[in-house]
Amino acid sequence: MTDAKEELESVEIDLQHIFRILRKNWRLIAASFLLAVLLGGLVTWFSPPRYRAAALVIVRRVDVPLQVLGLPQELSALLPSSSVSLANYLEIARSYQVLAKLKDRLANDPLYVSYTAQLEKNPGDPNPSAFTPDIESLKRAITVRQVTNGNIIRIEAVARHADEAALLANHMVEAFREVERQMSMRSLQAVIAFLDRQIEEARVQLGLSTEELVKLAQRFGMALETSAYTAKLSRLEQLLAEARVELEDARFQLQTVNNLLDQLRQEILERFGGPEGAALLSELIDKLTLIRQIQRQILAWEQERSRYLEEGNFIKAKELENRIKSERQKMETTAATQYKLLESLPRYEELITQQFQLELKIVALENRVRVLEDQRQQELEILLSHGLELTRAKREVDVGEQLYILLVTQYAKSRLAEAAELGSIEPLDYAVPPKSPESPRLLMNLMVSAVLGLFGGGICVLARQSLRRTFFSEQEIEEFCKAPVVGIIPYLSAKKLLLTNFEPNTPEYEAFLALSSSLRFLSLDQPPKSVVITSAEPGAGKTLVSTNLALARAMSNQRVLLVEGDFRRPALGKILGISNDKGPGLTDVAVGNVPLSKAVQKLEFPSLGLVDFLPSGQRPPNPADFFGSQTFAQVFQRLAEVYDFVVIDVPPLLVSPDAALLASVVDVVLLVLEAEKTTRQEVRAALRMLRQHRANLHGVVLNKVTRNHVGYGYYYYYHEKRGLLQSIRHALRRLRFYKRPHKPKARHKS
Repeated sequence: MTDAKEELESVEIDLQHIFRILRKNWRLIAASFLLAVLLGGLVTWFSPPRYRAAALVIVRRVDVPLQVLGLPQELSALLPSSSVSLANYLEIARSYQVLAKLKDRLANDPLYVSYTAQLEKNPGDPNPSAFTPDIESLKRAITVRQVTNGNIIRIEAVARHADEAALLANHMVEAFREVERQMSMRSLQAVIAFLDRQIEEARVQLGLSTEELVKLAQRFGMALETSAYTAKLSRLEQLLAEARVELEDARFQLQTVNNLLDQLRQEILERFGGPEGAALLSELIDKLTLIRQIQRQILAWEQERSRYLEEGNFIKAKELENRIKSERQKMETTAATQYKLLESLPRYEELITQQFQLELKIVALENRVRVLEDQRQQELEILLSHGLELTRAKREVDVGEQLYILLVTQYAKSRLAEAAELGSIEPLDYAVPPKSPESPRLLMNLMVSAVLGLFGGGICVLARQSLRRTFFSEQEIEEFCKAPVVGIIPYLSAKKLLLTNFEPNTPEYEAFLALSSSLRFLSLDQPPKSVVITSAEPGAGKTLVSTNLALARAMSNQRVLLVEGDFRRPALGKILGISNDKGPGLTDVAVGNVPLSKAVQKLEFPSLGLVDFLPSGQRPPNPADFFGSQTFAQVFQRLAEVYDFVVIDVPPLLVSPDAALLASVVDVVLLVLEAEKTTRQEVRAALRMLRQHRANLHGVVLNKVTRNHVGYGYYYYYHEKRGLLQSIRHALRRLRFYKRPHKPKARHKS
C-alpha cells in the first residue's frame, strides 16, 4: 500500500514538472501553434478542391431453381447468377477490363472531353485522348465498395470539379454493366451450345428408333403391348437416358471449367509475380494433390457402393454414401483453413471446387450408367426370350419422344434464363454533382493544424528539456552528486544581495534560514561547527551564499566567523561594504605576524546580530600548499575553539583544489550550483576533484532560482505559502506605492 502511494506521488510530481516546463516555454508552444495554423491555412488555400460523387447499383440475382426451368442441376456452375457472389462483382468492378472500358467511354463522350478541355484551358485541342485520364489515374479516382451487408454496390468518383466527378461515376456504372453483361453472355452461350448438341442427338436417335419400330411391326405383324417387363424396362431405359444426358452434361461442364481455369491461371501468373506468385503456385499444387488423393479414395468407395447396389445390399450402399459425403465436407473444410492465399481469389476457388465436384460426379455417373446398362441388358434378355423385341422398339420410341420434348423445353427455358440474366446489374441511383468539395476543409484543417501545432510544440519543449546538460530537479541533483540538497536560494538582484535587504517571511529571507537549519540536521548528535562553501565554476554565487549563511547563523546569538579563503579573487569585502579588506588577515595570523584579535573585523547588522570577518590577508605563493599545511590546520583549530560557527569561502573547484584540501579540517563541504546553468560535466569534474583528495561532499546549495525555473519546488512553496498581507505588501512594493524601511549596512563595532 505504501509503495503504491509513493508511486502515485511521484507521478503527480512528474506531471507538475512537465506542466511547469510547458508553462515556462509557452512562447515556443505558441509559436509552433501559430506556425502550424498558418501552414494549414496556406495549404488549404492553395490546395485544389476535390469533389466526390457517388452512384448506387444493385445486383439482381436470378435464383430460380434449375429443376423448375427444366435444366440439369449440374449446369449451375455455368450460370453466373447463381454462382458468382457479391465479392466477385466487386472484383470485376475494380478490374482492369472495366477501367479500360471506362476510359473508352470517356474518350468517346463529347461532353466529358469538352468539359475537361475547358478545365485544362485548352478547348481547341481536337485529340480526345489528351483529356482522358490513364488507367492508373482512374483506379485512384474510383472507389467501389459494398453497402452494409446487402447486394448494393456504391461507386464513388473523385475529381477536380463536381460535374466531372458525377460524369466519372455514371460512366463507371455503365462500363461495369457492359463488362458484366459480356461475361454473363459468354457463360450462357456455353449452356445453349450444349443444349443444341443434345437436341440434335436426341432428334437423330428418335428417327432411328421410329424406323426400327416400323420394320419390326411389319415383320412380326403383331400389335404393341405392354406388360410388367416392358414397364420395368421402360423405366430402366428412361433412367439410363437421363444418366447419359447428365454424364455428357457433366463432361461438358468439366471441359468448360477447365478452360476457365486455364484462362484464370494465366491471369494469376500475370497478376502475381515474384514470391507471391510462387507461394500461390505452391498452394495450387498442394491443393490439387489433396484433391487427387481424396478423389482416389472416393472413387474406390463409389465402386464398392456400386457392387453393393448390384448385390442388393442397400444398407451398406447407404453407409458408403454417407461416408463419401462426410469425406467431401472434410476436404472442403481442410482446404479452406490450409490455403488462405488461395482463398483470397474467390473466383478461382469456386472453379477449383466445381472442377472437383464435377470430376466426382462424372465417376458416379459412369458407375450409374454401367449399372443401368447391366440391368437393362438383363431385362432385354428376358424380353427377347419372350419374343417382345417389338415392344422394346416401341418403348425406345416413347423414351426418345419424351427426351426430345424435355430437351426442347429446356432449350426454350434457357433462352428465358438468358434474357433474365442480362439484367443482373441495374442502376439504383445515378450520381449527381456534389454541392460542396470533399477537400480541402478549411475549418477541419485549421483544427487539425492547431492540435498538431500544440502537440508538436510540447514535444519540442520536452525534447529540448531532456537534451539539456543542466539539472532538472532536486532529485536529479541528489542522485548525481550522492548528496542532499540542503538549500534552494532565489535569484537576488544586484541591489539586494544581503539578508538585511529582505523582510521576514519573504522567500529570500526564509531560504537562508532554511539553509542554516538544514546544516544543523546534517548531524543531530554533533551539529557541524565549520563549513567550506565552494562551487564548480565561477559565477555560481558561492560568496553570496557564504555571507548570508553567516548572517542567518548570527541570528541565533552564536559567535560566527566569516573567513575569506579566496586568495585569487576575494569578494566578501565588497559584498559586506568593507573598505579595508586588504589589511591583515588569515595568512598574517597563520605566520604569527598579527594576532587574531587584530585581524578580525567585527560587523554589526541591526536586527540580525554580530558577525566577525577575517580577510584573506597577504596572498601566499601557492594557496593550495597553504591550506594543506600543518600551520593552517593549527590556526583553524584555534578558530573552531573560539567561535561557534565558522564559514570559509574558497575558490571554485575547477579553478583550485582548496576546498578539497580543507575537507580534512572542516565539518561540512557545500557545493553551490547555479540553477539551469551549471552543467553536469562541470559538476562531474568538481566531484572528481573531491574524490582525488579523498574529500566528501556533504550537501548541495542550488542558487539563483527564479519563478520561471522548473523542477525546484522550494521557491514556489514559499511564494504559495506567503500570507495575504505579505502578498499585498509585495505587490505594492513592486508598484512603488510602498517603501520598506531602510536597512543599514554592516558597521564596525569596537
